[in-house]
Amino acid sequence: MRFLPVLFNRPGRVLVPSLVLLVFTLVAGFCWSYPLLLLWAGAVAWTAWQRRKDAVLACLLPWLLAALFYNAGALIFSLAALAKGGAMPAAKFWDWGWLGLAPLSPPDSWARAGLVVGMPASLLLGRLRRTTRHDERHVHGLRVADSPAKGTGRWGSDRDVADVCEFGPPGPGHGGVVLGKLKGRIVRAVPEKAPTVKRPAHALAVAGSGGGKTFCFVVPNVIAGACDGESLIVTDPKGELTPLLAPWLRKRMGYKVFVFNLADPRHSSFWNPLLECRTPVETYQAAQVLVLNAQERGKGSPFFTALEIQALTALMSLLRADFPEDQAHLRSVLSLLSWPKNRLKERFDSAYRAGKLDVEGHEAFRGAYSHWENAVAGLTSKLALFRDPDLARLLSRQELDLEAFGKEKAALFCVLPVGSDYLRPILAVFYHFLLDRLYTLARSSPGQRLPVPVRLILDEFANIGRIPKFQEIMATARGLGIKVLYVLQELQQLKDNYPGEDMSILGNTFVKVYLGGSEKPTREYFSRELGEAAVYVETERQDVTHPWNRLEAPKRTRTVVRRALMEADELGRLPEKNCVALLQGHYPLYLEKCGWTELPQAREIRELAGRTVADVVEARPDVQLQLPPYPEGEDEDGKPGNQEPRVRSGADDGDFIRCLFLP
Repeated sequence: MRFLPVLFNRPGRVLVPSLVLLVFTLVAGFCWSYPLLLLWAGAVAWTAWQRRKDAVLACLLPWLLAALFYNAGALIFSLAALAKGGAMPAAKFWDWGWLGLAPLSPPDSWARAGLVVGMPASLLLGRLRRTTRHDERHVHGLRVADSPAKGTGRWGSDRDVADVCEFGPPGPGHGGVVLGKLKGRIVRAVPEKAPTVKRPAHALAVAGSGGGKTFCFVVPNVIAGACDGESLIVTDPKGELTPLLAPWLRKRMGYKVFVFNLADPRHSSFWNPLLECRTPVETYQAAQVLVLNAQERGKGSPFFTALEIQALTALMSLLRADFPEDQAHLRSVLSLLSWPKNRLKERFDSAYRAGKLDVEGHEAFRGAYSHWENAVAGLTSKLALFRDPDLARLLSRQELDLEAFGKEKAALFCVLPVGSDYLRPILAVFYHFLLDRLYTLARSSPGQRLPVPVRLILDEFANIGRIPKFQEIMATARGLGIKVLYVLQELQQLKDNYPGEDMSILGNTFVKVYLGGSEKPTREYFSRELGEAAVYVETERQDVTHPWNRLEAPKRTRTVVRRALMEADELGRLPEKNCVALLQGHYPLYLEKCGWTELPQAREIRELAGRTVADVVEARPDVQLQLPPYPEGEDEDGKPGNQEPRVRSGADDGDFIRCLFLP
């Protein structure tokens, strides 16, 4: 009987023999009591599974053996009776009526019940045995121990996050930030409902290519924002979100919808960053954002960068002060850069003496005058993207009222072309002014809060460039009614755009969702933030010096060890259907991803969706771009000045400029 301890202590070794015994028992015949015992053993095994998974086979094995020996004995006695010439006894193994649906005697009914109940239960137990469990009681299937010395981390449950989360799909007045599904229920973070400290409702989603950031994060949170009645500012990197969501927002949710289309400016509202400037300080800030985001990261002399900012500030001030409004746009800056320096100086001086040009603009020109040629060379290169005629026309007129998004419920889709890195200067200055206008409106509103809250959902956040004072915005926007949800492919992108400020920005982000990715520093960051737990681990030791030692029961030791909730390499192998969510001050959540098609609003969205952006915004009439005329007379070299050479218009010029920037 020395083999019995082996069977009970090493259930993995008896799995195949047990299955063989079970099949043989079913084929050889059923004793009338066997199905009842099987049901009872199954119930005991299910209870034992909750405590110790190794006990499952140990509970089932005795009944399998008993049934086998009983039927084997019945078979032997039946064969013995036949050998003596007697009649074959009525044996159950010849009666297969319990496999059909006809009414049966009680013993056969029990056999049928055992088959119907036992087989699904066995499949369920087998599936649970193969599944790695991640919940408040388990870490990678290992049971969590109460041992603060080894670690206090674990996965969170619905009770752990109930103070800052709601459950169920977003609905009217119940939006929040959609995270995923916990035990089949949709989880939405609502930091504002916290009973004590009101945390900022900003959120970050990190996902590599194909991680589902649009399907599982961006679209669900646009829907959630609409349910909350917030104005929406959505970055649309591929032009897919606008035709999908804009018709539903306009027709079902009552939104005013605007499109700022940098991919196809013919289907777009106009916006002029130069006319957006209201004060000399704003003019300087716009010039600074344009220059810093146009130059290559980490490169450029501080002296020449400051010189270019000063020169651009001066030219923008002059265009606003002394030129017709239809010529006051960024494409005209390139025209003024081609003017002779003495002619440009005369225009600055005359505008200043006439009281049109403010003193700040005149001083900026005088400060850059001695190195004007260097400024011209740098700015001509950095502003080359504005030679694209379609883009220049898009930025030549003013239609979008950025402040209006905080006054009434509206949605703005910013459509970007593929490979939009070269558009960073435009995007950065656009979002700079947008946030500045919202801040100004909030400070002048009752309670210093926006009349209509605004939610920014910034997909491909790295392509937007560096927004001035973004760290300060993340720290203070909550009280003003502004939420920022931004999406990155890796955390290094945030560090590149905001060196020295990235950790502070992450610290002011209440929700961080990891949807998958392969970048090691990102995986290491999330692994550290998830923390470590104390878990029970069982080890075995067996003396195998002699062959007969293998029949002895191994010694099992149960210890408590420290174990990371997710190692960095394990995050890299995270199943595609799962994600991890970090909530400040709470246990992390191991979730299933929730695609927008699982939300109740999906049917209406599909029914109303268009095919392209053109279905949302009709093509605008062609606008003739007006440029400042080249000055007449002699320049400083004594050469006669002529009208500025005709600027090519049409697709050829635009294609040439795009080729300079697109990969």
